[in-house]
Amino acid sequence: MKNISNLEDQWREIVASDGGFLNVMREYSATLDQSAHPNSSDLRSRANTRFQELLFTSFREFSVITDDMIINERKRFRNEIIQYIESFSKWAAVRNLKSLGRFTKEQVGLIYKAMCISSPPSAAIVVHYQWRA
Repeated sequence: MKNISNLEDQWREIVASDGGFLNVMREYSATLDQSAHPNSSDLRSRANTRFQELLFTSFREFSVITDDMIINERKRFRNEIIQYIESFSKWAAVRNLKSLGRFTKEQVGLIYKAMCISSPPSAAIVVHYQWRA
């Protein structure tokens, strides 16, 4: 349980940064083969890995979750998750542009926010044509 709470503390600190969660998970995953209690005098406790402790905690804490609960939650949050993934994909594409042309990073960020985050409904975009006689 201590490992999980440490992970939660780290998560809270970096939740605002891009890719921060992935870094925490990567670092945590790299330590799963290590002893959960390396300084213990009990050999059995010292032999328990962080992975074993994670499994034990998962089974204990999440034993009340059923397949129906998972299906209902997926349905409930489906649209929000899809919207988040689309927004993240767009922002990642903008961030990974090789050239910003004549724009600064700040200007590109403002353009992204104007077009992707608070974009007007498509019906509000009107194209005017000039007819020549």
